[in-house]
Amino acid sequence: REANKINQFLKTNLTFKREDILQSEGSDTLHTRIQVTNTSHRMFTYWTTAKFEEKLAQMRDLYQNGGDTTADDDEIFNDPE
Repeated sequence: REANKINQFLKTNLTFKREDILQSEGSDTLHTRIQVTNTSHRMFTYWTTAKFEEKLAQMRDLYQNGGDTTADDDEIFNDPE
């Protein structure tokens, strides 16, 4: 929820949703991933929880700096992986 609130403030058109999925068919092991949706382009990708935590720390920094973004700050959200 925190990431979604920060991104509303920053007006990034991104939403984040946690998904718990089975590691493999027939397995009882859950794997957590984060669905990142760009609502303006209607596209989504998945991040690992580690990547999400890293990006969330960067989003917090932007938020705490008043949301003043520069071209370099936009790199947080432009992630080709």
